Amino acid sequence: MMTGVKRTFPPTASLVPLCGLLLAVAAPLAATPVNPAPGHPAEASYQFVLAKSLDEEGDLAGASVAFERALELDPGASYVRLEFAQMLARWARFQPEPEIRRATLERAVREVGRAASELDRNLDALRAEGDVRLALLSEDENDAAALAAAVETLEALRVVAPGDLPSLFTLGQLYQRRQRPREAAEVFEALVAASPGYPPVYPLLAQALLDSGQADRAEEPLRRVLENQPNHDAARVALADILSRRGDHRQAVAVLRAAPEGLKSPEARTRLVTESYFAGDLEGALAELDALPARQAASRYLRLVRGLVLAALGNNGEALGLLEPLLADGGPVEPDVAATVARLLAREGRAADAVRTLQDHAERLAASGAADRALAAEVQLARFYAEEKDWPAAGALLDRLAPELAGAEAELARAARLLAADVALEQGKAAEALVLLTPEDGSKRLEVLVRSGRAVEATAELRRLEEPGREDALLAAIEAFHRAKDFTTTLAPLERLVASRPEAVLPRFLLGAAYERTGQAERAIPVLEELVKLDPEFHPALNYLGYLWIDRGDKVEEGIELVRRALAIDPANGAYRDSLGWGYYRQGRWEDARRELERATRLMPDATVFEHLGDALRALGDLAAARRAYQRARELGAEDPSVLDRKLSDLDTGRDGAPRN
Repeated sequence: MMTGVKRTFPPTASLVPLCGLLLAVAAPLAATPVNPAPGHPAEASYQFVLAKSLDEEGDLAGASVAFERALELDPGASYVRLEFAQMLARWARFQPEPEIRRATLERAVREVGRAASELDRNLDALRAEGDVRLALLSEDENDAAALAAAVETLEALRVVAPGDLPSLFTLGQLYQRRQRPREAAEVFEALVAASPGYPPVYPLLAQALLDSGQADRAEEPLRRVLENQPNHDAARVALADILSRRGDHRQAVAVLRAAPEGLKSPEARTRLVTESYFAGDLEGALAELDALPARQAASRYLRLVRGLVLAALGNNGEALGLLEPLLADGGPVEPDVAATVARLLAREGRAADAVRTLQDHAERLAASGAADRALAAEVQLARFYAEEKDWPAAGALLDRLAPELAGAEAELARAARLLAADVALEQGKAAEALVLLTPEDGSKRLEVLVRSGRAVEATAELRRLEEPGREDALLAAIEAFHRAKDFTTTLAPLERLVASRPEAVLPRFLLGAAYERTGQAERAIPVLEELVKLDPEFHPALNYLGYLWIDRGDKVEEGIELVRRALAIDPANGAYRDSLGWGYYRQGRWEDARRELERATRLMPDATVFEHLGDALRALGDLAAARRAYQRARELGAEDPSVLDRKLSDLDTGRDGAPRN
């Protein structure tokens, strides 16, 4: 109902019989303006009063007829036309047929446009026009013309009423819908200036700033609202999202946990579970999941997260119990999740089930029309074959996929090409591997050359990369040599690179690894110590140095602390878990060592890990289990099988106790 304009009902005898009706509707109409009708003022006023009464009673069809009659009698009654347009917009919501609904809304737009023009688009007219245009937009959110018209109207309203909260809020959202985040941010900032105590705008402002490339400004409005309303869950979630996008998951967890009264909304508590998982706090994520209401924790998303957490903890059976049904329930599943299930099955000795899982997943994606995702799933299957060292199966599958991969997205095509080169090389087909590679695969080419006995040629290429401005290519080449187990050739270029770029992390790490792998641990340790000072979050160096200290036995406690820091960043890393278990073993904490090493074997079936587990089990007196662990290490291809043979022989001759490697 309009306000601010005095309403006129000229006295006339024809209104006397209607006094009861007028008394009934006079209060709600007292502030509604009607332009006096020049020809039939009494009848026009009566029809308007009747239309309003019928509208309030829910007889929208009858109200429409009365409005039409009032405007026929007084075409210049602009405020009546505004009310008619708004009534039509409401009426359209009740029309079951889309065509009729659309026609009704378009009529409302025409009426409100005419009235707004007559009233020189004053505040009342613009508000009404905005309501009607938004109603038309709600009918089809993809109607570009309707969206543009709604934005134009709300911008005009913004000029007349720059502090009008509802219109600004809607305008900002419309800019977001049109993918114009910079304009959205400008509108939301104006809204904050006009009404700083309106909490719903802050997350939207932060999102608009993020989307418009102004992430550095997105935190401030959220932190401001949290200062005044520390228990505002939506603001905490939005701030956590900003930190998460930046990769600072631990800070995101800290922000979420800082709510004085705890998080209340399901969205905020779900976000805390997710960020705890990404931050590496697996036990914390499980604790948060266990604290959720059963109905929320049973949601598909949180069952997925719980499964991933359990998989990262090495609880393979429990993880499979949650993740396998998700592959079969028809819901969306990314290829990486299917690959996780396959790896869990392989860890449980169910390689055939793992293959079938990936095949079924790819077939379901293809049947649903998701050809690109189906192709990615099949590449995952080829990678699984390679991980299981079934080179013929991997090669045959990649050969079959070659025509599709030729037209695939560049990243997927390159990953498949590098995998195919690895498969060919493992089968002794170095020439074929080189043919598969392109100029952009330079580091892989060097690896193939070294592994196929063409080290002189590879070394010559490495030397050519030692030119100013080619540091990235040089590092990629050095990593290729390391993958081929050639560390000696890289020592000199790495020493020169570290000398020229002492602050660079990766060259220093590779140099430390090269020193250690060439039997120069005394030179490796100070290089890695300096690296940990330069970048305390570089977890490969934390683990490498920690393991060196542990294995040498001189700084076991300090080494364990470094490994724990690495695990806090990458908790699903089986190598890091092995380092921690080996540290406990060195301390004589046999049961702790067994627990961590068993978890490591579930995360990373590796000969060294199983040998370490065998040592811990032997120290605990479980000789049968120790024998199984040593035999498994033998099957997985230990670097020095004679050491395992000696340990197995000791068990046969009854020599127990904790072996010292």
